[in-house]
Amino acid sequence: MIFARGAATIISGIKTRPTDPLIPAFATALRRRREALDLSQEALARRAGISTVFVGRVESLRNQPTINSMQKLAKGLDADSAPRRGVGASTF
Repeated sequence: MIFARGAATIISGIKTRPTDPLIPAFATALRRRREALDLSQEALARRAGISTVFVGRVESLRNQPTINSMQKLAKGLDADSAPRRGVGASTF
Protein backbone atom coordinates (compact mmCIF):
# COMPACT_ATOMS: atom_id res chain seq x y z
CA MET A 1 0.00 0.00 0.00
CA ILE A 2 1.30 3.50 -0.89
CA PHE A 3 0.53 6.67 1.07
CA ALA A 4 1.81 10.14 0.26
CA ARG A 5 2.66 12.33 3.23
CA GLY A 6 4.48 15.61 2.65
CA ALA A 7 7.77 15.14 0.84
CA ALA A 8 7.99 11.46 1.68
CA THR A 9 6.08 8.48 0.40
CA ILE A 10 5.31 5.54 2.63
CA ILE A 11 5.42 2.22 0.78
CA SER A 12 4.50 -0.77 2.94
CA GLY A 13 5.75 1.03 6.04
CA ILE A 14 9.06 2.17 4.49
CA LYS A 15 9.44 5.93 4.31
CA THR A 16 11.26 7.26 1.25
CA ARG A 17 12.55 10.70 0.26
CA PRO A 18 11.57 12.45 -2.97
CA THR A 19 13.53 11.25 -5.99
CA ASP A 20 13.32 14.51 -7.95
CA PRO A 21 16.83 16.02 -7.73
CA LEU A 22 15.40 19.53 -8.04
CA ILE A 23 13.77 19.39 -4.59
CA PRO A 24 17.04 19.10 -2.60
CA ALA A 25 18.62 21.74 -4.87
CA PHE A 26 15.67 24.08 -4.26
CA ALA A 27 15.86 23.49 -0.49
CA THR A 28 19.58 24.28 -0.45
CA ALA A 29 19.16 27.40 -2.59
CA LEU A 30 16.23 28.54 -0.44
CA ARG A 31 18.21 28.29 2.80
CA ARG A 32 21.34 29.93 1.35
CA ARG A 33 19.38 32.82 -0.12
CA ARG A 34 17.34 33.32 3.06
CA GLU A 35 20.50 33.37 5.16
CA ALA A 36 22.28 35.70 2.71
CA LEU A 37 19.41 38.14 3.12
CA ASP A 38 19.61 37.75 6.90
CA LEU A 39 16.00 36.56 7.09
CA SER A 40 14.72 34.13 9.69
CA GLN A 41 12.39 31.33 8.65
CA GLU A 42 9.63 33.25 10.40
CA ALA A 43 10.36 36.45 8.46
CA LEU A 44 10.45 34.58 5.14
CA ALA A 45 7.19 32.81 5.98
CA ARG A 46 5.51 36.11 6.79
CA ARG A 47 6.76 37.68 3.55
CA ALA A 48 5.70 34.64 1.50
CA GLY A 49 2.30 34.20 3.17
CA ILE A 50 2.99 30.65 4.31
CA SER A 51 3.63 29.01 7.68
CA THR A 52 6.98 29.07 9.45
CA VAL A 53 6.73 25.32 9.98
CA PHE A 54 6.37 24.79 6.23
CA VAL A 55 9.52 26.83 5.48
CA GLY A 56 11.48 24.70 7.95
CA ARG A 57 10.06 21.48 6.55
CA VAL A 58 10.93 22.48 2.97
CA GLU A 59 14.49 23.42 3.95
CA SER A 60 14.93 20.10 5.77
CA LEU A 61 13.34 18.08 2.93
CA ARG A 62 10.42 16.93 5.06
CA ASN A 63 7.90 18.63 2.74
CA GLN A 64 7.94 18.81 -1.04
CA PRO A 65 6.75 22.26 -2.10
CA THR A 66 4.25 22.72 -4.90
CA ILE A 67 4.99 25.09 -7.76
CA ASN A 68 2.65 27.59 -6.10
CA SER A 69 4.58 27.35 -2.80
CA MET A 70 7.89 27.70 -4.63
CA GLN A 71 6.61 30.87 -6.30
CA LYS A 72 5.50 32.31 -2.96
CA LEU A 73 8.89 31.52 -1.41
CA ALA A 74 10.70 33.11 -4.37
CA LYS A 75 8.61 36.28 -3.99
CA GLY A 76 9.38 36.27 -0.26
CA LEU A 77 13.09 36.28 -1.14
CA ASP A 78 12.81 39.27 -3.47
CA ALA A 79 16.18 40.95 -3.11
CA ASP A 80 14.92 44.43 -3.95
CA SER A 81 12.65 44.61 -0.92
CA ALA A 82 14.58 42.43 1.55
CA PRO A 83 16.81 43.93 4.25
CA ARG A 84 20.54 43.59 3.58
CA ARG A 85 23.49 42.82 5.81
CA GLY A 86 26.02 45.62 5.91
CA VAL A 87 26.65 48.39 3.43
CA GLY A 88 27.07 47.49 -0.22
CA ALA A 89 25.73 43.96 0.08
CA SER A 90 25.58 42.31 -3.32
CA THR A 91 22.42 41.03 -4.96
CA PHE A 92 22.02 37.67 -6.63
